[in-house]
Amino acid sequence: METLLEVTHTFEQGPIVVNTSLKGSIHVWSYYDASVSEDYMESETTLNFESTVDCAATAAVSDKDYPIQLTFFDMPIPFGATGLTAHLRVNIPVRYEFKGEGGIKVSYSSSTGYRHNPVDGYQPISAKTCTGQLHGGAEFDIRIGPEVEFAVGVSAIELLAGSISLQNNHKISQISRQHKDTMPSFEGG
Repeated sequence: METLLEVTHTFEQGPIVVNTSLKGSIHVWSYYDASVSEDYMESETTLNFESTVDCAATAAVSDKDYPIQLTFFDMPIPFGATGLTAHLRVNIPVRYEFKGEGGIKVSYSSSTGYRHNPVDGYQPISAKTCTGQLHGGAEFDIRIGPEVEFAVGVSAIELLAGSISLQNNHKISQISRQHKDTMPSFEGG
């Protein structure tokens, strides 16, 4: 006879996700054999338990959230009495994006019970294991470079406008690194 219980649950709050599972079973076994002897009977009862918790979190930040721009030069340049004015601005915008994720998964299992027969007598059953796993990754992308904006106009009327942008792109990524058995592991009773 075996009875099984299984419960799973997922909790999600923003960038954090927690998955849990719990499994349990009771194993009862009995054997009677009159051909061996009148009172020959074997039996076993075991309670099995297994639990897993998997937590993960993600985060991202970029220049859309927190813009960075350095302005080095911003000046109108008049052209004498003509009314013609040029405007020149030199910026260094910083474009960036950072993405990161990480988590931990812990599993625990145990079996407890006994085995009995007339030859060996009572024998306890006890086994426990605990394992863990860390995982994580990150990606960083940055673009920096000068941007020159210019405009030419008469009074407040803009006749010509444009910009030139030169950016240098650097990308660093470590997507998934996993370490197994990082939690203290144990077996036995």
